[in-house]
Amino acid sequence: MLFNMCEFILFTTFMTCILLTLLYDSLKTKIIWTGILVIVLFGCVTLSQVLSYIDFDVLVVFLSMMVLSKTLSYSKFPDYLATRIVSRVKNASTAMIIISLFTGILSIFIIDVASVLVMSSVAFTVCRRCNINPVPLLFGIILMANLGGAATMVSYPATLVFTRLAGLKFMDYFIIDGKPGMFFAIQISFLCSVPLLYMYYKKYDHPLLKVDPEECISWVPVTLTAAMIVSLTVASYLLNDKQYVSSFICSSYALTSYGWYLLNSRDRDYVEFFRGLDLHTGLFLAGILVLVGSLGHSNLVEYAAKYFIAIFGSAPYHSFAGIIMISLVISAFILNIPYIAAMLPVTELIAWQTASNQTPLLFGLLLGGTVGGNITPFGASSNVVVIGLLKKKGYETRFFDFLRIGLAHAILTTIVGGAYIWFIMN
Repeated sequence: MLFNMCEFILFTTFMTCILLTLLYDSLKTKIIWTGILVIVLFGCVTLSQVLSYIDFDVLVVFLSMMVLSKTLSYSKFPDYLATRIVSRVKNASTAMIIISLFTGILSIFIIDVASVLVMSSVAFTVCRRCNINPVPLLFGIILMANLGGAATMVSYPATLVFTRLAGLKFMDYFIIDGKPGMFFAIQISFLCSVPLLYMYYKKYDHPLLKVDPEECISWVPVTLTAAMIVSLTVASYLLNDKQYVSSFICSSYALTSYGWYLLNSRDRDYVEFFRGLDLHTGLFLAGILVLVGSLGHSNLVEYAAKYFIAIFGSAPYHSFAGIIMISLVISAFILNIPYIAAMLPVTELIAWQTASNQTPLLFGLLLGGTVGGNITPFGASSNVVVIGLLKKKGYETRFFDFLRIGLAHAILTTIVGGAYIWFIMN
């Protein structure tokens, strides 16, 4: 089936942008918006369509979560809780497992990059006290943070985009179609990760020297974060997540949290505060929504669904397994945000054409797209951030060292999470 000229330009531009973001991650926002400029100049989309494709609800929620994550980090609550827990164990390997798991749990509720930055400081402290190499622990932190990001809609940019494009609600991650949701699949995957982490860390069975607990500056940010989760839950039930309700709730708590920061910060460095927010990713998300929205109004989605069914067949389980496998492989090498956003309408069409239950296919896409980022050191933003931290501190990181533990963890959690999605959520 031949593309018309506009479809050819859209497909070529999208694929070129994805490949260039893989090669030049620091320029990803400029690359995406240059691609948008190209399709506008060629007349494939209009400026009014560009604006209509941008989901400002998503962007406000994302910005709000960054503000809440920043103030939560400033309050030292995660450091306080992590060091309190670690101070109760007797050896380094147990402390390493706890730190990794705690990072995953933290990533359920705050932006994944913020969680790895917070827990990295705890990790470096523990490793310094025990005189052990921090690289394995930081690798474990990455794996758990990426896995935890798939548990709710508020903690991971890719999950936020997935939720909005799939028309899901906050509570759909907990209960969907009357069945336990994705949140519980991630918790089971956490538990199943413990034996793997134990095997990975067991050679560091050093006695753990005393770790002094951090002091928590204030409980206000964590209280606001908890209140926001409760409010989103209530809104899902009472208001059915109407448009802009989520963004209003999240922004209200974010502004309150920022107000607390202004009243309690000693230096009150406003510029530094906003510089610490990942605004580039927000612009990147907006650009991805525009490109994917443009693809959705062409026949490219139908072409992709047709070829997928031709390869994997029309049996529902074959479709489910195919989506997970493709997502796992592709997300190991490119950022999962554009992949999940582009593949989601294709997945919905596959479900319709094969008469499959849409729910397991969609969450299979999310699982594979999220866990796939754990396979390589550049598969997700948190990977790049942590690897950069290690290099800055003079520690060597090898690609195959990461691949060994990352691939093992990705296979394990895909099997566990995939089985849960197919047998429980189907």
